[in-house]
Amino acid sequence: MANICAVPLSYQSTADLMPAVKTVTALQPHCARIIILINNTSPEHVADLEHILRQRFPKVAVFVVNHSRYISRIADDGLTVFEIAELGGLERHQLRHILPQIETLYGYLDLHS
Repeated sequence: MANICAVPLSYQSTADLMPAVKTVTALQPHCARIIILINNTSPEHVADLEHILRQRFPKVAVFVVNHSRYISRIADDGLTVFEIAELGGLERHQLRHILPQIETLYGYLDLHS
């Protein structure tokens, strides 16, 4: 079973990027598989941020899960994002953009762990 190290990155400015870069660089000799998870980041920054990270770390997988107020319900209600979506209606509609992102992330984790 392979170990995966996940480095979360919530980007607001370059000051937020540098600790993530240093963390990935420090982990690389110790962890065969590292992922960077961009979350809680303004959509206008995501494309450039992904491009920078993919150039700097071509062997590191980069995932994006957009910000959603429903994420807090995971802890508050004890529900997964998928269980919240199963409630249907407005909940599913509000999660329509992040569900595919989370499925992609989970698919990668399932495949590599």
